[in-house]
Formats: sequence, structure tokens, C-alpha cells
Amino acid sequence: MQWIIKEEHKSKPKEPPINMPQRVDLPVLGTVTRNVESLDEKYNSKESEVKAKAIKMRLERESKGEGSMHSQLQPFSRPDLEELIGKRIDVLCSVEMDDKTNALKWCQGKVLSVIAENKVKVEWDPAPDIEGFEESTISDQVLQPSKWNKDKKDGAWRMDVDIDVGDTTDDESEDEVEIDSDDESESESDS
Repeated sequence: MQWIIKEEHKSKPKEPPINMPQRVDLPVLGTVTRNVESLDEKYNSKESEVKAKAIKMRLERESKGEGSMHSQLQPFSRPDLEELIGKRIDVLCSVEMDDKTNALKWCQGKVLSVIAENKVKVEWDPAPDIEGFEESTISDQVLQPSKWNKDKKDGAWRMDVDIDVGDTTDDESEDEVEIDSDDESESESDS
């Protein structure tokens, strides 16, 4: 039973595969011709182009307010305010920019307590790009049920999701190395 878990952990892909047309992988008798190598190079370059275009399109849609990764990763139903105590939230706030225009910005903070039916006390993270909010502050925040997980609405709110969109580093690779080394020592002790 344990060997199944070890094998499954080893074969875990680092990222989902891109389903693109490619040549059939057949056994090779002799040496591979230059034509086959150029087809493989062409496929690999196209795959990276498709990934780059997909990331660019997603970021463009998010900037237009057509949906974001953060919105899609939210719970299906709105959490009760009591469930938010000790959790982090994002609130879309109208802030005054340097050029004296107002813009919507997602602000993050930790819910400390529930004050009233739709009001919570939040400890806000410092926002060095907003004048007057360079330090952490505590204030009351109204969380309207109708503004749960809405984009482009002042006062919209959602759970704070800790993701880095478009990051190509693999944090789990270090864990895999540690587990693999443990697996080897276990298999040596078993024999």
C-alpha cells in the first residue's frame, strides 16, 4: 500500500499538460533525423508561446473586470460573518490617487470580530501606495451580502486567497526531494 503512495507522489506533474498537436512518439531505429528534431523544437516553442498568450489573455480579462483567479477560487457560498473571525479578507475600496482621481483598489486585512449584523472590525495591512495608510490600521467595515465576490463594485468583498498568478516556480519541488530521500532510506531499511 505504501509503495502506491510513493509512486503516485513521484509521478505528480509540475503543471497541467497543454493538449497541442504533435508528432506521434514512435520507437527509433538508428539515429533521429534532423527533420524529426526540428519538429520537436517547433512543438516545444509553440507550447511556450501558447502558455505566454494564455497568461496574457487572462491578465487582460482580469484588468477589464471580466473575472479573476481570485474570484474563481472563492467558496461557492458566502461565509457567515462569524466564520470570518481570524481569517483574511479583501475589500474593494475607492481610494484617491496621486493625481487626485479616485480608483478602486483591493485592500487586505484580518477580521478581528463581528460588531453588528453586517459589520466587522478589521486590522488592515499597510498600504504604502495610499497616502495615510502606510501603517497597519484597525477600523470597522460593512460587508454587504449583495457585494460578496463581486468585481468592480465599491465595497465588494471576498476571502483573501494567497496565490501568485503566473508564477513559474514550483514550491513543492523541495518537498519532493526530501520525501524522495526519505523513501530511499526506508526502502534500504526494508531490505
